[in-house]
Amino acid sequence: MRKLALLFVLMVWVAPARATVITTGDVDPGVAGTQPDPWHIPISLGVGNTGSGTMNVEAGGEVSNSEGYVAGYSGTTGDVTVTGPGSKWNPWQLYVGGRSNSAV
Repeated sequence: MRKLALLFVLMVWVAPARATVITTGDVDPGVAGTQPDPWHIPISLGVGNTGSGTMNVEAGGEVSNSEGYVAGYSGTTGDVTVTGPGSKWNPWQLYVGGRSNSAV
């Protein structure tokens, strides 16, 4: 029984992180929360275009869409973080900043 418990603990300890795409605040389309992975959007994706929004792509998560907008308008803030091996955001075109605050 002890060996089984130790094996279970080791399996949990070394389990790889799950790929995630997490959005908060002003992200269109979508709602705040964990998005499907991979997240394929056939239209534009805006992060912080009418307010403040974030998108985190982690641990091999993947997002693809036609056009990406990050904080495109005055007074808005958009933050996008893509981190971890295999993580990617693949917009066909990417527009960052415009007349606003942004961090990519």
